[in-house]
This record gives sequence, structure tokens and C-alpha cells, in this order.
Amino acid sequence: DGDRPMEPAKYQSSLAAAVRFRVLRRIALSAMGPSGRLKLVHMHAESDKATATTTSERLLKNLPIKCVRTRLLVKFVLSHRETHGDGGLFVLALTCWMVEAGAVSSLPLQAVLQGYHQALVRALRQLADAKCCYTKTVSLQNLRVYAGLAAG
Repeated sequence: DGDRPMEPAKYQSSLAAAVRFRVLRRIALSAMGPSGRLKLVHMHAESDKATATTTSERLLKNLPIKCVRTRLLVKFVLSHRETHGDGGLFVLALTCWMVEAGAVSSLPLQAVLQGYHQALVRALRQLADAKCCYTKTVSLQNLRVYAGLAAG
């Protein structure tokens, strides 16, 4: 139930996840924008080849990620990049921040999800008012599915 306090083991798991997401967020932010710093990426573990890059696709495809939640997020960002062609580092940084904030919050998971849902609905309404050509239906049920990222 989302209204009960988290058990200590789940809380520790959420804190560990928050730390992993913070590291990913910092990598994304440090490579973003015109002043983004290059990252040296080994292309394959068995080869000596490396490349310097700031693109989200190369960074994410070559990161050694063991955590299932983090891997799910990386697949989500790569899918976004494949669909929209840009914004991978921004989406990664924003999503990591949201998961990190939700994981360390003292609020119940249900309250965090409802807050994110309300913010998303308002943002989409603002885009519609600004005559942007973006339409997306977002349900609270979809947010609950993605909440597995923050849940222990």
C-alpha cells in the first residue's frame, strides 16, 4: 500500500537506487549543452578502442549497468532518443531527478505519483495553450507502472 511507511529494507534499497540515479544524472548534466564536457567511453570491454563523446546514445549504450531499474531507465531514454532524435541527456537528467526525489521523499509513493501526475497534466495543458503541436495522453496508471523505478 502506498500510504504506509516504507520498511527499513525497502528504504535502504530506495536510497541505493537514488544514489545510482544521482550518478547518472550528474553524468548527463556534465555532458549537456554547449559547455558540456566530453566523456571518454570504451566501446567494448574486450577491445582497447575508446571514443570521446557527449551524445546520450553512445554514453548510455556503453555504460556498464547492472541494476535492473537503471537499465530500464536507460532503455526508456534510448527509446525516446530513437523516436524523437534529440533530448536524450535532458530526459535522462530529468527522469533521474524525479526518481531520485521520489525515492528519498518522506511522502508515500502514491502521493509522489499523484504530484508528478498533476504536474504533467498542467505542463501538457500549458503546451496546448501555447499552441504547441504536442499531444499525449498520460494516465495515473502509467505513472504507477513506471513507479517501479523508485519502489524498492
